[in-house]
Amino acid sequence: MSDIIQATKEQQARGGVKTSEGKAVSRYNAQKHAILRETITDYEKADAEQIYNELAEATSPSDGLQELLVETIASNSIRLLRIAKAEAEFIKQALDSPLSDIDIGGYNPKVDSVAMERLELYSRYQTATENRMHRSIILLRALQGYDKAK
Repeated sequence: MSDIIQATKEQQARGGVKTSEGKAVSRYNAQKHAILRETITDYEKADAEQIYNELAEATSPSDGLQELLVETIASNSIRLLRIAKAEAEFIKQALDSPLSDIDIGGYNPKVDSVAMERLELYSRYQTATENRMHRSIILLRALQGYDKAK
């Protein structure tokens, strides 16, 4: 593992953008070419770019790995928005449908068991997405703390 770290440090010392002007130009290269961008629909593109730019401005990623983590956070933010919209649309649709005849201890739910399973699925998607986003935030902060300590 230390050989990999040493090789990475040597490569970083040799290459990369050195001037502040060059860094300003190359800052968003990961966003321009990133694979994660493929998970964003055309409808979400403007929101995704705004979220990424705001996160990049707030976190000032210093290398490609940090840029990738910022993009991962932005991509997961869009997923959370997508999940919330889908859940809201589903709930609205479920509430507009005929009421269920299920009686649970005096409570008559307005959605059936199939709808509840769907809502639980949205909840699991939300939790998994939040966990991925939080892991990325923690890793980004750890890397930035490591860079400051050098």
